[in-house]
Amino acid sequence: MDKQEIIVSIEHEGETIDTFVSNVCENISRSLAQSLIKEEKILVDGKVVKVSTKVHESQIVQVPIEI
Repeated sequence: MDKQEIIVSIEHEGETIDTFVSNVCENISRSLAQSLIKEEKILVDGKVVKVSTKVHESQIVQVPIEI
């Protein structure tokens, strides 16, 4: 599955990964983001994360393109 890479900016520093993804990806709700994280389809710096993971500036979040 192809993934879109999003670099975390300072304005999103400290957000949980599900909130970050729903804020920057118009077509992904927070609940869908949570499901994709649990299915290990959303990665941070190439690693599987938990829904409660907080993002930090310059991290790379990979999100599936075909949603």
